Amino acid sequence: MERASSIFDRLPLPRRGTGFRRLMNKLGYLPEHQLRVIMDAYEMGTVAHEGQRRHSGEPYITHPIAVASILADLHLDHQTIAAAILHDVIEDTTVEKEHIAQRFGN
Repeated sequence: MERASSIFDRLPLPRRGTGFRRLMNKLGYLPEHQLRVIMDAYEMGTVAHEGQRRHSGEPYITHPIAVASILADLHLDHQTIAAAILHDVIEDTTVEKEHIAQRFGN
């Protein structure tokens, strides 16, 4: 858990909300290099969904983080967690599938 918190603490302050700290705390079963992939997915998802809000008024990214958190409870692999964070990016933003594939693989 300390590794996840240390990675989380490197994020800029505005990016530390939305349940991401709780998600990172659940991912202590993953090695640091895999946590970095998840953090990269979070950064991409947050930027892609910038300005989008849920009906409740919360930032949209709270939904993908909640999905990723459920999968983390199941101790799924880092690719699945990253995919959960990015699952609405293609559908709801201007980011192309090819861009995600270049950054994270197919």
